Amino acid sequence: MKIICFAGTKGGTGKTTNSHAAAHGLAMLGIPAAYVLTDKRQLPSDDKRVYSVIDGRTTDLLEQAVATAKGHNGAGVLVIDGGGNREAVDKLINSVSDAVFLPFGASDDDLETVKEDLKRFPKAWALPSNWPNNTKAKEIDSGYVDKLAADFPDRILKELVATHAVRDLVLLQFSGILLPPAQRFCKLLARQVLDVLPF
Repeated sequence: MKIICFAGTKGGTGKTTNSHAAAHGLAMLGIPAAYVLTDKRQLPSDDKRVYSVIDGRTTDLLEQAVATAKGHNGAGVLVIDGGGNREAVDKLINSVSDAVFLPFGASDDDLETVKEDLKRFPKAWALPSNWPNNTKAKEIDSGYVDKLAADFPDRILKELVATHAVRDLVLLQFSGILLPPAQRFCKLLARQVLDVLPF
């Protein structure tokens, strides 16, 4: 079983949303997936999800989830949500993950933070997340990706176009229904995850 995480020292970049979306997308592609919550929020229900939800809100619980995944020979993926700005947790999950994803938005602050995180985490990939879909905004925001590519040309994933519907996955009681734009988002993210995972 592979382990991935969504991390980063800046809050509000989409770590939680992308963690859920990756787990959902992997399951849609036929790969068993589990989402691990590591911060103090309430544990969401997995009753109607196509992936499992695991409690990793304490060090012991997180270590137990990782040990179980490492001891499992199956083809599944454990998706760890790094949550808010917690450097110690980021270091721990980076050390056990096969791949690390660093979501970032189109802002100077996000760009500087993701550069520092890419230096700190050698297994990390920058993930342009919540990207605009209108042509003019895309053209402007592509400058952030270009700046990052100058320093890290082979460690940037394809931009994921924003869709508010994917946020339904973050709800404590997910209805089990995901609109088509959100389904596409999840599948695209899952395919990018699979492209960089060492199988």
